[in-house]
Parts: sequence; structure tokens; C-alpha cells
Amino acid sequence: QTKSVPTPSVASSGQYYLIFATNVDSSQPETSDANNSLSLPINIEATGPDVQVITASAPATASIGSLLNVSWTVKNTGTQSAGVVDWWDGIWLSKDANYDEDDDIYLGQRSVGFAPLAPNASYTLSESINLRESIDAGQYYLIFYADYRQEQPETNDNNNTIFLPIAIYGSGPDLLIT
Repeated sequence: QTKSVPTPSVASSGQYYLIFATNVDSSQPETSDANNSLSLPINIEATGPDVQVITASAPATASIGSLLNVSWTVKNTGTQSAGVVDWWDGIWLSKDANYDEDDDIYLGQRSVGFAPLAPNASYTLSESINLRESIDAGQYYLIFYADYRQEQPETNDNNNTIFLPIAIYGSGPDLLIT
């Protein structure tokens, strides 16, 4: 017998198994139930929106107390429009290239307001961030995080960040002996 069945909605793309079974309620007496099922591997692609930061720009250096001008572009690389709700993009300063809300320095957020965002559509935002005096000088990463509150349902929440290295210098004079 041949039958068409809809592809199930899955949270992430990958290999799944299609299971065929007969006599599942054991209503037909038989000598063995051990051969009543067959599993076949199938690949299923997740469908839905997927917002990703695809580019970001910022200066390579900045001084404490100055304004840091940054911009970033987010694209919906998914198969459906993003926009059940508007979402927020956030920016952090981190000592490593890993987002961790417990030890990264929050710099700001922007409400996106581009809902619905069609598949393959994108938006670019810019922000001027005051590098407050409480930030220590040193080597950091700027983290740009699309939909950081995870308000937008999407097929992959693990690809929403991009990292840029930046050196933060003190705000005072730097004397050099020559």
C-alpha cells in the first residue's frame, strides 16, 4: 500500500527515522510479533524563520569614555517569515569569544521593529555606545546578538551571534619616550 504523509515539523534539521508497523494492537494472532516493524532513516530539513547576524562593524580600538559607533546586519536565512513579534538585538563586551550573560558587559539593545522579516530579507542597525568609565582597559570582543531575548521562534537559536575583536584603551594621556 502506498500513502502520502505530511513531513512533520522539527526543531532542527537532521536524520530521523520513519517507522512502519503492522498489527500494532495485536488484534491479528500470529506466530511472531518480532518482525512487525521496519525503520528507515530519512533526512528532514527544519522549516521556519532563522535570524542570524551576518555582518557587523566597529572600530578595532576605542577609548574609555568615548562613543563607540557600531552597526550590524541581520538576515532571515530561514524558509518562513520571522515576525510573530518584534524582537530585540543586544550588544555585549566580552573577554572571550563566548557569550555568557553572567560575565559579559552589557552595552545596549535595540528593538528591531522589522516584523515580518521575509526569508532572505535583512536589516541593518547602527548604535552609538558610550564606553562608560567602569570598563577596564584591555582586549575584548564585541558580541552582536540577534533576538537575544529569544522571543522570535526560529529553527536555530545557536547561530544568532557574531564576535568582533576590539582593544579598549584608558581615557587618560599615554606618554611615550622617544
